[in-house]
Amino acid sequence: MSTEYAALTKIAVTAEHIKKCAFSSWYEAFKGHTPRAEVIRPLPEAFVRYLEQDGIRLAQEEGSVSFYTQELEQTAENEYSDWEGGDSASERSCVPVDPVADFPEVHARVKQAIARFGAVAPKLNWSAPKDATWLLPNNSMKCSEANDVYLLLNGSGHVMHDLQDAFRECVDGGAERPAPELVLREWFNLNPALEFRVFVRDGEVLGACQRDLNYYDYLKPLEEQLRTAIEDFVHEVMLQRFPDDTFVADVYIPRPFTKVWLIDVNPFARKTDPLLFSWNELCTLKPDAEGQPELRLVAENNIGRFAAKEHSENQVPLDVVEAGLNPQSMQKLVETWRDLLKIQEEE
Repeated sequence: MSTEYAALTKIAVTAEHIKKCAFSSWYEAFKGHTPRAEVIRPLPEAFVRYLEQDGIRLAQEEGSVSFYTQELEQTAENEYSDWEGGDSASERSCVPVDPVADFPEVHARVKQAIARFGAVAPKLNWSAPKDATWLLPNNSMKCSEANDVYLLLNGSGHVMHDLQDAFRECVDGGAERPAPELVLREWFNLNPALEFRVFVRDGEVLGACQRDLNYYDYLKPLEEQLRTAIEDFVHEVMLQRFPDDTFVADVYIPRPFTKVWLIDVNPFARKTDPLLFSWNELCTLKPDAEGQPELRLVAENNIGRFAAKEHSENQVPLDVVEAGLNPQSMQKLVETWRDLLKIQEEE
């Protein structure tokens, strides 16, 4: 058995570096280079507690035409035993508590931002609730009403990271934390093939790669043009305005590939996904002799990867979760699966 091993390169992350990557720390400096947004800060403690609570409680607004407020009518197709006895005096007197009553100012500003932009994409200081998009009917971060925003935020592990673990890797972990903020960015349809993650250390572009890990055959002929656009943007815009020379930037380059949009700034830390690179590679990587950083693209069409949805690991059927916790449920799930396979074979 081999005893060889590769030691992980240590990355010293400071609290100050994390703070510089918070949205409100850089947004004003990049107006004209990043989509419009409304920043609500500081968030009241009641709203933070609402996000940290167990379960999901949504706003209840009278007169709303939202599907959140539509009542389910009893029909032959949905006749459940739960309908029985639903008119008892105790149940009729039970009035649900509207969580918005604890943070009316935040709720009003969320509605104002949606009215201003038409639709918004929410995030907190650093993270967006991309892991919870499966909760919305459109399977995206597009929020057309306040309850869309609350549903994404309440269902996201990324949001909880911002509230509780944002400074966990810091060497000076005792530093003062910035106040939580809610960012409502103007929604626009983004082509995931044209979004790239750029790794910058000490003012040098180490490399860049696709944000979306699917194969797109039209990217390879554009490689040189895209790399040049990324390098120019980093040196002429990012390094001139961002208060640090080490960071990870997410940029978007739509057709005709002449304008680079800054989507996000992430810490140069292991918590940031290196995607097509590895952190050990990035920590030891140097631009080649000609000073040309690599733009790493997905070179092969991996059908399995192409069929997979981002953050699909968060979308697990309840029966599978229960089976993982209970051996009897696991056995029952296996038996059911075998029965289904047998039926398919007979057909």
